Amino acid sequence: MKTLVTATLQFGMVNIPVAITSVAKRKDHTFRTLHVSCGTPVKQQYQCVTCHTTELETVKGFEFSKGEFVMFTQDEIDSVKSPRAKTIRLSKFVEHTDISPLLIEKSYALNPAVEPKSYLLLRTALERSGRVAIGKSSLWGRESACAVTVHDGLLYLLVLFSFDELQQQKHVADCVFTEQELVLSDMIVASMSGVIDQTDLSCDTYARVQALIDQKLGGVTCHSDVSDPVDDKFDDLLSALQASIPQTEVRDAVSA
Repeated sequence: MKTLVTATLQFGMVNIPVAITSVAKRKDHTFRTLHVSCGTPVKQQYQCVTCHTTELETVKGFEFSKGEFVMFTQDEIDSVKSPRAKTIRLSKFVEHTDISPLLIEKSYALNPAVEPKSYLLLRTALERSGRVAIGKSSLWGRESACAVTVHDGLLYLLVLFSFDELQQQKHVADCVFTEQELVLSDMIVASMSGVIDQTDLSCDTYARVQALIDQKLGGVTCHSDVSDPVDDKFDDLLSALQASIPQTEVRDAVSA
């Protein structure tokens, strides 16, 4: 696994060197934009929207009002960035339930970069306490809230949104359900309950695109055979619930 960056994880006065690696890599295909006449890639070019020149000396600008900018040099921007030292500073240990899944922006694996005793001590402390460490990380030029947790014997870094970065969602008002609707919905949940496995997380888009690429490389003209699924339409909630489970179970639920 390629190391993205090395950093120092600060646990009290204990400094723990860690190598940060990706947790996962999305399987995807990258398509380049080509000039159709000669089949070679095209490139984007900056152009001033006022002067239309492409010979540019640029600075950074922040749009504080529509069409109005205040300009900054790179040195000015760098002066307020987080320190260059790559650190993860732990400040508090909290319950797992305090970290809402909505707060998690990204996750990374933390691997011991040197002799692992101090790393293993933090891992053991988290396991014994049943808690998650939170703090601030200074990585990749900016400071972020973060959490450090344990999974399968390895430490993981969770980069967190702050509470004021979460978007306010519209409240959905409650409503009253009939007993029959509740019973049928419980039956659907029971009939679909199980243990998560690989097939639950696998999507076939990647395989279809790879097959398309293989066919094109083999000189085969491709035609789409993918159609949108046709869903049955129901006039009311109860009919949809009843159609979701075997009819013998529906009759038992209705008669109960």
